[in-house]
Amino acid sequence: YHGWRFDLGGRLVSAPHRAGFAAPLKLDDWGLQEFRTDMWERFVFVNISGDAPPLLEWLEDLPEVLKNHHISSQHRTYDLDDEVAANWKLFVDNGYCDYHVPFVHGSVASTVRDMRWAEEKTGVYTNQLRLELNDVGKSLRTPWPDLDDDARDATFAFGVFPNLLLLAFSDGGVHVLWWSPMAVDRTRARVQTYSHSRSDEGSIRAGKEAVAAIQNEDIAIVKKVQLGIQSSGYHPGPRHRLEDRVAGFQRQLMRMLTEDEGEDRQETEEADRC
Repeated sequence: YHGWRFDLGGRLVSAPHRAGFAAPLKLDDWGLQEFRTDMWERFVFVNISGDAPPLLEWLEDLPEVLKNHHISSQHRTYDLDDEVAANWKLFVDNGYCDYHVPFVHGSVASTVRDMRWAEEKTGVYTNQLRLELNDVGKSLRTPWPDLDDDARDATFAFGVFPNLLLLAFSDGGVHVLWWSPMAVDRTRARVQTYSHSRSDEGSIRAGKEAVAAIQNEDIAIVKKVQLGIQSSGYHPGPRHRLEDRVAGFQRQLMRMLTEDEGEDRQETEEADRC
């Protein structure tokens, strides 16, 4: 905007017309803000607040479970990027909700055993779902040789607080979904897919169409949920066991909000005493 230039380390190296500032401009005082970053596989995580636990601690046992998928050696096949009129937390709830799958995602439900066989696990920052494939599901993908028998016969979903979902498949492929708040009622919903195989153009197009269909099913249902919760007649319903991952997300969210509220209250009380 004003022609300031920074080096790759974030240091301010030049600012035009420096004599015009009210006080002498010290370049070293005006570098770009630094944030903690860390990597897992090919993904870079940024900690804005600076007080999060180490990344591998935050991911809990996710890296161990997915290590044989060798995500770093995969290539990205296609992306989806949508802006949706709904709150981001509704997308997270939907992504972690296993109760809705047979009723919203018929194509997914047709490839796995009945949802009564779904296995859920909830940690502090992560959650897991294992869906055992049926014969149809097993026929659609060639198993990745490095996976054990348990992983070759299942599709996994891994939620990472606050807004990330990884889907891991028996062929070693991985889909990454994440939802970024743009406004209280608007969300950026993205999907990136990774694969070990370099499929032909037709296969890539068919794969993208299949993923886009599921994304559009989620978008349509979440937009309806957004309208529902805005109704004066809305009130929360009972929780099903296939919503344990949703409950885990909401518990952690409320825990963090309560901690922030407590800190704000303490700061206010200290200010009042002063």
